[in-house]
Amino acid sequence: MKELISVVVVVSILLFSVSTIFTAGGSEIEELQRWIHDHGFKYTIAENWIMKLPPVNRAVICGYKPSLPPVTPLPAGVDFHIIE
Repeated sequence: MKELISVVVVVSILLFSVSTIFTAGGSEIEELQRWIHDHGFKYTIAENWIMKLPPVNRAVICGYKPSLPPVTPLPAGVDFHIIE
């Protein structure tokens, strides 16, 4: 009897975890699609391999890294400034 209860608890936890993962992925796609539509773009998105990566790996691939100002003086006629 204890084994049956243990199996039921483990299966319930697994099903909850899987449903949470799929629900979270769906809501992320919906949020992205809403952003795309709100900004006037005319295309749709779907789940892809990047969305399945852990957040740390996604940040490395998709993260924007602004350019840093040069440390050495620039040649005459070359300008570098940060636009805010």
